[in-house]
Amino acid sequence: MQYPSALLIWVVALLFPAYWISVIDHTPFFWDTVQLASKHAHFFYENGLQWRVLPAHIDSGHPPLLGYYLALCWTIFGKSLWVSHWAIYPFLVGLVYQTIKIGQFVAGKWGWFLLPILWLDPVTAGQSVLVSPDIILLFGLLLAINGALYQQPIYSVLGGILICAISMRGMMCAAALAFWLFFIANGSVFQKAKAIWPMLPGAVVGLIFLIWHYKAAGWVGHFEGSTWSAAFQRVDGKGFLRNIVILAWRWMDMNRFLVWFLVAFWFFQIGKRSFWSQNRSILVLFLCLAFFLSPSALIYQNLSAHRYFLPVFAVLHVLALSIIVQYKISDLKKNVLLTSLVVIIAAGNFWVYPRGVSMDWDSTLAHLPYHNLRAKAMDYIADQHIDLQTVGTSFPNLNTGENLLLNSDSTSMSALDFQKNQWILASNVLNDIDEPEYAELAQHWHLVHRWEQGMVWFELYKKEVGN
Repeated sequence: MQYPSALLIWVVALLFPAYWISVIDHTPFFWDTVQLASKHAHFFYENGLQWRVLPAHIDSGHPPLLGYYLALCWTIFGKSLWVSHWAIYPFLVGLVYQTIKIGQFVAGKWGWFLLPILWLDPVTAGQSVLVSPDIILLFGLLLAINGALYQQPIYSVLGGILICAISMRGMMCAAALAFWLFFIANGSVFQKAKAIWPMLPGAVVGLIFLIWHYKAAGWVGHFEGSTWSAAFQRVDGKGFLRNIVILAWRWMDMNRFLVWFLVAFWFFQIGKRSFWSQNRSILVLFLCLAFFLSPSALIYQNLSAHRYFLPVFAVLHVLALSIIVQYKISDLKKNVLLTSLVVIIAAGNFWVYPRGVSMDWDSTLAHLPYHNLRAKAMDYIADQHIDLQTVGTSFPNLNTGENLLLNSDSTSMSALDFQKNQWILASNVLNDIDEPEYAELAQHWHLVHRWEQGMVWFELYKKEVGN
């Protein structure tokens, strides 16, 4: 197979925006984007775009670049979901282009396969329909990588600045890129050290923000008593072992274990020496990213969300593509193998755990029906004249309509409390409702209504008299 024909390129160019527009038309802020995008943007928007330290209850220590950018877009074009999603669109288009470029560098005529492989990965796909800082991070990362591969350091500089300005995890990725650039450079140690200079401007940007934030807020990263302090609790030996299992689970989840199987099969098929020599640069990049992004997931209580490892997954897919292209098989078989890989990865979006097993719903397209079902539930509650304050629920449903939909509605439901709530709105997307609580609902509460679509459901319960 050669590069995609002009007709195929036009089909993709037309279908992708059409699909994306059809999705964003009814996709509110969701999961962590409520805080990292909506609430940050509201703060800057309501303060006349003045650059200030965020209030403690919405400040998780990251540079609030996305929030400020959204506030600027709202100021110019008006505050709406439509404007918010279109603000991310340039980064999505740039990410498509960078994906094609790195695919072509690694796999030549087969490189375009990286586009569906990477974009149908549940984490990329799930984040691509949200107003997500991780899409900006991934774009900046691939821009920096391509700058190095194509010997265009200005793009590595721009990519490094962008990822350091978007989040502390981006700063970790920049450190990984610096190590990678050092390793793949030729020459003496001094010449290798000079090769990392494209990451230095980003490092300066990151350092300036951290110093400013420390002076303005008195802390860096996190502080005791913050909204996220529980996630930053250090674990003991038993917790460390548990986190190793969780991290392995995250990396194998949603059909990704089959990609690992492919990599392992090729490793044992040709031997570690040939495997290393043919994939040296990609492997080093993968190991550097894994090294810098994994420690926080291992030593802290709850810092292992799927999206945190999106850069690692992206490079894993590049490695898988490179390996398949190296197979000494016919073009027909390569087409079949690559197409099968695309289907397997896309099928990961249908991977949903039974009720009671937590999952990162923002990292899969399976979450899309949630928004429509929530809207139906809210309409029903309004039609029945139920006071929202009497309805108990949990994350990510504990937000105002203004924060989710930008609809000026300042009301919200109450935190889950079986003693105080008169109603409870539950869903399999709400990880914080566990099995004992569902048993309590089944025994002492009346199921009033159930809404279901795709792999998502909502249930509205009413407290029975006497309970």
